[in-house]
Formats: sequence, C-alpha cells, structure tokens
Amino acid sequence: RLNGLQTYNDAARILQSQLNSIKENRGTGSTKGSTKFTKPARDAAKIREHKQQEQKLKILQIVEKTWKLSQPFEGTLGDIYLRSRKIFLKDEPNIKFISKLYNKELGQTVPALLFAVREKHDGPLIAIHRIYLNQKGEKLDVSVPKMALGSIFSGGAWFGTPDKILSIAEGIENTLCTRCLGYKFCVSTINATNYSNLIIPTHVETV
Repeated sequence: RLNGLQTYNDAARILQSQLNSIKENRGTGSTKGSTKFTKPARDAAKIREHKQQEQKLKILQIVEKTWKLSQPFEGTLGDIYLRSRKIFLKDEPNIKFISKLYNKELGQTVPALLFAVREKHDGPLIAIHRIYLNQKGEKLDVSVPKMALGSIFSGGAWFGTPDKILSIAEGIENTLCTRCLGYKFCVSTINATNYSNLIIPTHVETV
C-alpha cells in the first residue's frame, strides 16, 4: 500500500526488479539511482584480533630496537637519578640508559632510564618501563614521567640473581631499595594491578 500497490503480485514484481538492480550495480560497481548497500565483514572478531596482534608485534619491535640502542646505566644521568634516590647499584643487566628517547608530551627526545620487563628473570623481553629524565639526571617535569612501552601483563622488572627468597614490590625504586638492603632476588610488578599476574619462579620458596 505504501507504494500504491493493490496485489501481492505487483509487490513481487517490484521486489524482483529491485533485486535485479542490486545485482547489476554489484557487477558494475555503480550506485547511481540506487541505494548503496554495505556488506557486513565476515569473521569480524578474527579480523579485529589479527589487527591487534599486528599492533602488538609492531610495539614489540620498537621495544627491542630501543633496548638494543641503550647502554649500561653506570656513570650516566640514569645513575645520577638512582643515586639521588639512595640507590647504589651496578651490574644490573635489566637496567639501561638511553640518551635520546622521544617523549610525546614534549614532542622531543630526552634522556631516559630503561628497565626490561620479562615474564621470568632470564626470559625474552616483553616490554620496557621508562623513566624520563632531564639533563641534570632529575625526573622530567612532565605529567607522566614514567610509563611502560608494551604489555607488562604477567611480567616484571627483575633484579639480582635467582634465589630461594624473592622480594616483590610495586614500584621500580622501591624494588631497587630492597635490592640495596641485601635481597639477592627482587622483582617490580610496575603497578599494583599486576601483582596477581606475576609468574613466581618454581625454585622460589619464600616471597
């Protein structure tokens, strides 16, 4: 009735005509004089997951490249920062320094301390934690001077050598302080929400 039709046969003819028009437009790519139809994507969840995996891989490549470009922290601005926090350490392979690292907030490169994040102390790199610094070795005056690059889920920043006793803390500096107090094996969860995700090594007897 909306189209002034009085019988089902008339409606069927109109419908068939519209379907034929759609088929023709699909073949020619033309949308002139017809409604544009969008075909829903198949397996949308798989496509979304694939894109997420590509993004994770891209970030991991940046993480690995940044770590390779960095240097031992001893004698650098990073060392000055740690000493200002009463942290006196050396020979910690999971701490490094980089003289030029891009900071999005400032839109320029600045020095930074880097901490390797791994699921276990000798495992592959899964992320890095950054502390941006100024040219005096002080924490950079920006809204977010500390941030992770990559997923830290189930990982941590490990320090020292494997021992039956493991000291766990949230922040990097707190963890390094426990290392200075004599704990042989320490790990930082980076943030409090990651405590329950941390994988405790099987050789650890006391936490």
